[in-house]
Amino acid sequence: MSHFTLRPTPDAVLRRARLSTEVEQAGSFASPPAGAHELWRAAEFEGSFARARDGLFRWDVQRGAGLKVLADGPVRVGGTVVVGLHLGPVWALAPSRVIAVVDDDEAAGFTYATLPGHPELGVEEFMLTRVGDRVRFELHAVSTQATVPARLAPPVARWVQSVVTDRYLRAAADIAAGR
Repeated sequence: MSHFTLRPTPDAVLRRARLSTEVEQAGSFASPPAGAHELWRAAEFEGSFARARDGLFRWDVQRGAGLKVLADGPVRVGGTVVVGLHLGPVWALAPSRVIAVVDDDEAAGFTYATLPGHPELGVEEFMLTRVGDRVRFELHAVSTQATVPARLAPPVARWVQSVVTDRYLRAAADIAAGR
């Protein structure tokens, strides 16, 4: 079931997503399937690694990118999140499950995989690393289109993914800087 709607019901989508045992992955970062789109972006900025880490694990990077976020708590392995993107009169609701977390003095981040109903089929990683007194934020996604709207307009789906990814980078820099 696709979650493109005129009236968002993220609570209902989150309830359904929590019940899902089927994590949909379009391969992995090591061996993406044929035809998968791979996206890499990175930025390095001044600011507090600890502040960036805390914001990342509270879903503030997604919120700072202009997305509506409903999660069953902070980032943790097995945690479920639904992010919503307002596209004109339509909302795209995207459920995902956290499948890996890194959290130490030099790196912090997570990977989530799409759940049924997500417009994309794939995995996405958000990783912060300490680089001296700076913070590096890397995003890596491997995906294919999972829904009819995304399949009908792949260039639009890729453009939306690219715009949101750029917003993630700006949001992380703002959080690290305390803005």
